[in-house]
Amino acid sequence: MREFSFYSGVTESAYYCYHVREAGQIYYVTISVIQDDKPEQVIGSKVLRNIPRQEVIRECFSHSRRRNAQERTRQRKAWLTALRNWAICSLAVLAFIRLMMIQS
Repeated sequence: MREFSFYSGVTESAYYCYHVREAGQIYYVTISVIQDDKPEQVIGSKVLRNIPRQEVIRECFSHSRRRNAQERTRQRKAWLTALRNWAICSLAVLAFIRLMMIQS
């Protein structure tokens, strides 16, 4: 049985670690995430059969790209929500100032 590992970056502070064990034509892949220097957290595993080693590596990088795209979408939504909340708050403050100017 042969083993190898490789890492793929998701964000500046998070990495996916893929531990691959090869037994003949069967590959056992364990996927872990490392965030902010915390210990590895196993998030899943996968068994791949009857495919070459390069396809196993390609599949792992494909997983990383999909998760990276999901993370970017989540960050973009959070940023847009913060921007919307800032705009609403700013308009409320301006309306309050205008109301105070009218009353005085």
